[in-house]
Formats: sequence, C-alpha cells, structure tokens
Amino acid sequence: MTQEIEGRRSATAEVGPMIMAAFALPLFVWSAFNAGYFDLDAEAFIIPLAILLGGAIGFGGAMWAYQRHQTYLATMAAIFGAFWLTYGAMLWLMQNGVIDEDAVTGDLRGLLFSAWAVSMAILWLASIREHWTYMLVTLGAAVMFVVLAIGHFAGDGGFIEAGGWVGFVTAVLAWYSALADMLNMEFERPVLPTDVGWFRGLRLRGR
Repeated sequence: MTQEIEGRRSATAEVGPMIMAAFALPLFVWSAFNAGYFDLDAEAFIIPLAILLGGAIGFGGAMWAYQRHQTYLATMAAIFGAFWLTYGAMLWLMQNGVIDEDAVTGDLRGLLFSAWAVSMAILWLASIREHWTYMLVTLGAAVMFVVLAIGHFAGDGGFIEAGGWVGFVTAVLAWYSALADMLNMEFERPVLPTDVGWFRGLRLRGR
C-alpha cells in the first residue's frame, strides 16, 4: 500500500506535461505571425505569453525536474524557458525603443535563430533515449529555427512562413506529449504512445 501511494505521488509530481504545455502555447501563437496570419509588426503581442508562460513556467519546470534528478527534462525546460524569456525581452526592448527594430532584422535575427537551432539540435541528439515525443518536438524546433534563419538571412518571406508552419506542427506535437503523459499517469497505464516501448508492447501482445 505504501509503495502504491508513493508511486502515485511520484506520478503526480511528473513535470514533463507542464514543460511541454508551457512551450507549446506561445509557440503556436508566435507561429501564426511567422506563417503570415498576422502582421509581424504586431509580433509584440506574444510578449506576455513568452515571458509569463513560456519563460517563467519553463524555468519553474527546470528547477522541478532538477530536484527530481531528471537531467534531460531540466535542461530542455531551461533552454525552452531561456528562449522565450530572451525573445520576449528582445521584443519588449524593441517596442520601447531601447533596441532599434531595423538593427535586429535580417542577418542579425538569422544569426540568433541559427544559434537556437544548434541548441535544439543538441536537445534532439540528447533525447534519443527519452520519449519519441520529446525527440519530435526538439527536432521540429530545430528545423523551425533553421528555416526561420534562412528566411531572415535571405530576406525571403516564403521561408519565414514555412518556419511558421513547422512551428504549428511542433506546437501540436508538444501538446500531444503533454496530453499523453497526463493521461498515461492518470490512468496508470499506456493510453497514448510516448516511447518506442509502447509500440513494442503492442507487437508482442499481437502475437
């Protein structure tokens, strides 16, 4: 009985769903700007989402995962949170005239997104032994930043819009990861697949 209670406490303390949900929502809204649904001049609309949700919740999740000795989740949450905090702060500084908006477009923003693409690629490589949903989310984020970087380097709006669509897909994958982890923990059995072992189990049961 004690083991069962402790197991449920451990399950309710899982931080992965919170990290993924906090990353997905601002990403989805931001991607709508990149995909051309809204004018990029109004991109500052995402500042509250980026800072208060993506950034604050991301760093909170990183500390939570660190306390649980989940190195990968802690690192992923910290990097996700750092992106939203820095990008939100940059937009806020631009909106208030502290940074000249023309100075952070083109090559400079392309360089910024290139650096974030490297960070996401490192997360993707490190996720090989984690959930396949984490692999797809970090891979999607890396591809998105690469495409956005190309668009800003080349001044090509088509690439920026493509990056927005990759962002949409990545956000949906992150939401799926959050939902799957919550359902699997709530029902204490695999309801939605999150790792390769789930498919292997299906194959074995099919025999």
